[in-house]
Amino acid sequence: MFFIFSAMASDSDPIIFRQWTDKLRGELSVETYERFFGGMELLDWSPDRLRVSFPAESDLPKLERLYGGILEDALHELTGKEMRVELLARDSSPAPGPAAPSAREPDGNILPGIDINPGYTFETFVEGSNSLYAVAAAKAVAQKPGGAYNPLLIYGGSGLGKTHLLHAIANGIRRSFPQKTIRYITADAFRTEYTDAISLANQANDRNLIREMDDFYRNKVDVLLMDDVQLLAETQGVQVQLFHIFNALHDSRRQIVLASDRPVAEIANLEDRLVTRFQGGLCLDIQPPDVETREAILRDKIRRLDYPLLLDDAALRLIATQTPSDVRSLESVLRKLLFTQTIRKTPIDAAMIEGVLHDFPQGTTLRVTAGAILSAVCDEFSVEEARTLEKGRGTQEVAFARMVAMSLMKQLTNMSLKSIGDFFGGRDHSTVISALRKVEKSVQTDARTRSGVERIKAKLR
Repeated sequence: MFFIFSAMASDSDPIIFRQWTDKLRGELSVETYERFFGGMELLDWSPDRLRVSFPAESDLPKLERLYGGILEDALHELTGKEMRVELLARDSSPAPGPAAPSAREPDGNILPGIDINPGYTFETFVEGSNSLYAVAAAKAVAQKPGGAYNPLLIYGGSGLGKTHLLHAIANGIRRSFPQKTIRYITADAFRTEYTDAISLANQANDRNLIREMDDFYRNKVDVLLMDDVQLLAETQGVQVQLFHIFNALHDSRRQIVLASDRPVAEIANLEDRLVTRFQGGLCLDIQPPDVETREAILRDKIRRLDYPLLLDDAALRLIATQTPSDVRSLESVLRKLLFTQTIRKTPIDAAMIEGVLHDFPQGTTLRVTAGAILSAVCDEFSVEEARTLEKGRGTQEVAFARMVAMSLMKQLTNMSLKSIGDFFGGRDHSTVISALRKVEKSVQTDARTRSGVERIKAKLR
């Protein structure tokens, strides 16, 4: 695939530049992007080079050293070409090309640190059966911080919406309780705060510098939102500091919300007393979205794009079933489709979609047969296949295996409700719907069912 770029900025360059900066926001933390790249502007393109400018005071050698590889890798993933990224300083006069969104001034009740994204609200979160309970709890916290769900811990894989929900909580509290101060921070940034305080205290021989950090959280923070708490692993001094801050906030009924990529009990070398406190409130997981939810996410993302992207239902289903089931991957596919359409100047068709999807790992939704699903389910639950196909309900074990098979057929194939019912001896669609609901509830509430279903999916890959 070849991409042709003009020597200077063209009409399509703002689109490409926006896609590139959007991708960088996904690769870097919000704090890092806004701090170092919030003032970045496009200068021009050439066939093998992208030039961007930064404010005169920027430390360009440091940016090149720390982030040059990330900038070029992100551009390569978008264009399919090896392109060099040149960083240039600019004077006070405006540079040509569109400016990326600049860092926002912190709101009155958002304490300095990592900014809250105003676009991450409950209204912009696409809710599905995979996130139903987590969203409900997050909304309850935003409506009554320091209430029943304190602390609230949300865990799940990367790209499933945990950070979005933390920002949505902050935005909700900001609107309803303008007097409350909010601190959003990642565990990594908290660790950096602590190690910097220790370093400065040692240099100045003044332990008050450490107490200042402690006093800041104890006296100025009404709502603490901490992301990526799995990064607290093997940081004993940081864990001690957080333990005391946690107790002070919790004892005074101030809200704490945590997000992790795994249950806290599975975080290596996390102190038992922190595990106990983190689990002392409400712990909820977010699962990967099913096909229907992924389609809804795609429609929502397309609706919010600044540029037209026309996809019919068949195209949406193809993308939803063949893309990894995290939101970031879905967004990445849409960005690359938009980029390819812009460069080729042709409508999106199945061949273009297949070409874009070829660069992504196969999604969790697989092209498997109903028979393969039934075989894997029966093997997992030690049930004879023939028993699940009989007219009667059968034993509890047989009935449950049949329901799980129906659920997976709906998720992993294009079978209709009627065809699934026909597969199981002519059962009507209402029976299938009932089975889907029961399995969905069991997966959300029962860890053994959830683990069993994940093992079945793994076997089918």
